[in-house]
This record gives sequence, C-alpha cells and structure tokens, in this order.
Amino acid sequence: MEPSDKDRLREKLARSIGKEPSYEEKKRRKERSKAKRAERPRRAEDDWEADDELALVRRAPARARERPDTNARPAASESGLVVALARTRVEVRTGERKLELPRPHGLELAIGDRVLLDGGRIVSREARRARLARPDPADPRRELVLAANVDLGAIVVSVVAPPLVAGLVDRLQIALASSGVPALVIVNKVELLQGSEAAGRELAELETEWRELGFESLRVSAATGLGLDTLRARLAGRTAVLVGHSGVGKSSLVNALAPRSELATGGLSSGNLRGRHTTSAGRMIELADGAWLVDTPGVREFGLAGLSRDELRGAFAEFARFTAGCRFADCSHLVEPDCAVRAAVERRELSRRRFESYARIAATLDG
Repeated sequence: MEPSDKDRLREKLARSIGKEPSYEEKKRRKERSKAKRAERPRRAEDDWEADDELALVRRAPARARERPDTNARPAASESGLVVALARTRVEVRTGERKLELPRPHGLELAIGDRVLLDGGRIVSREARRARLARPDPADPRRELVLAANVDLGAIVVSVVAPPLVAGLVDRLQIALASSGVPALVIVNKVELLQGSEAAGRELAELETEWRELGFESLRVSAATGLGLDTLRARLAGRTAVLVGHSGVGKSSLVNALAPRSELATGGLSSGNLRGRHTTSAGRMIELADGAWLVDTPGVREFGLAGLSRDELRGAFAEFARFTAGCRFADCSHLVEPDCAVRAAVERRELSRRRFESYARIAATLDG
C-alpha cells in the first residue's frame, strides 16, 4: 500500500471513531464559536491582549465604543503619591483617586514617596529629594525612612504633661538638617503653663536658645486653638512631617487643622506621664492651601542613622568659634586635655545643656 493510501485510511478510521472532525466540521464549529462571541456582552478585559513580550497591552477601541470605561485598569506609566502604608498594602493618591495596591517586594517605600504605576502595580520609586530617617528599631543596621519628600520638619513637644525633652529636639533637628529640611519646633499644650511657673521659665530659656541657634519655634494649643492660624499659614503649600514623643498631641493637632481626618487620640498612661501610642502607622493628610501633613507614630527615642563624629561636631555649630583654641585639631571635645569647647562651657559662654546633649549623642555613635 502506498503511503498516501495509508494516510487516507488512517484519516478515514479516525473520523469513523469520532477522534478527528472533518474539515467541513471544523469550519462549522469555528463559525458557531464566532457567532456566540459576537452575541455575548462585551467585558472590560476584552480591551487587553498579549503583545510579543507577553505583557498586557490595551487594544485600540472600536470607534463605536469610544467612551470612558469605569472598570478600566489604571493607565500605564501613571505617577502616584504614597499616602499610607501597611505590611502588605499601599495606599496611593493619583489625581483625585486613591488606590489600594499590593506592596511590592524588594522596593523600599515611605510615606511621601512618588511612585510609578503600570498595569495597577507599583513598578518603581522616584528619587527622594529629602527625608526624615532613623535606624530601624528591629534592625539598627537598616535605615527606616519615616517620611520622604518633605519641605518642613515639625517637631512637636509639650509642656508639663508630658514634660518637654530638649535632647530629642536636638536629635530631630540634626536628622532633618542632614537632608536640608528646615525644622519648626511646635510647643503644644501651652495652656498647661498657667499652673507651672517652673515649666514656663524652662520653656522661655529654651526658646531663647533655639532663637540664637536659628531654630524657629511656635506656641500653640490644639485644645484652645491658640496659634493655629499662624501654624496654618506656616504650613501652607508645604509637605510637613509631624514627629515627637507619644502624648505631645500630634494627632490632636492634625484633628484641629483638618477636622475631617478624625485621627485617634489618647491620654497619658498613669505613673510616668508618658503618652500612649495612638498612631500605629504613619499617614498623609491633606490640608487646605495645598498643605500635606505626615503624622508619624510617637517615639520614645530617636537614633541618628549613619551620622559620623565629624558630622556631629558640625551639627553643633556654636562650638565652631572655640575649636581653634583646642590643643588637638581633631578634638572630640570629650576627653582631650586643653579643650577650648569644654572651657567655654565652664565659663558659661556655651550652653551646658547643649554640650551634655552633644556628649550623649557622641556616646551612641560607632567608631
């Protein structure tokens, strides 16, 4: 039997047992399938198809269907602003929309980051122009960015309850200055000064010190509204990060500035006058006049990420006019003999409080 005869016999046997439809049957099935697709309702995913790289791309819409599709995916290469973070999800603002998206693996994100979206996914992060960072409490070798792309660091402190901790202000001012971000010290709860003359004198001395160092401060009260109009004007058109100890009233300030935010607030834990944590994760809140606030969790301590000893000495700029008198050019101002900086402290030409703050920070640095 010739090969062609064998092939024809094989095809005849296959058709006889129903395994291989004839050419005419294949054609009829294809036409029925096409007719069913034409009858079914059009779906949003019909606008997408695989290109040569196996990526989804949008088909050119038919002229008769050129109308907005509310179920369409986010546009490719769309820019967005990270306004909230969770362990596995990210909230991104794009224009007037807020999208909840999966948190991408291998891409470090912070509130305030500008990100690029493609097909409903975060694919990259734009370069940061400024940030507030600290060592990660879970792993001090890593840097934890609390807020990115900020124009102002609003250091919130309180008086009396909890008491003002000037050393934390020093640390936060150094961390902000390392990114070129100006600092504003917001003294909240000033209504409590009426019952404490000592706290009032301490605050006045610190305000004089900050002013001489070129640091701006502002007295406010979230409870009475004192100073809030001035604060609003200072924040207008800027992105500011609020940072400070627990219990100083950061969330109360946000609620006073943006009543619709309705952030949770809490009192003070009994016994130690230290605030309970009420902000468990940072969030970005939009205010009037183009302002944005990043409310961060309260901190107990604030380490300085990657700060060298030379950078620390430079951060205490008031030391500079005395350092030429030190015996050693690389004097740390801590233990060396004939240190002109320590001598100036003893003569009360330099603030003892500031010098002690410098020494405490130096003790935490490596090397």
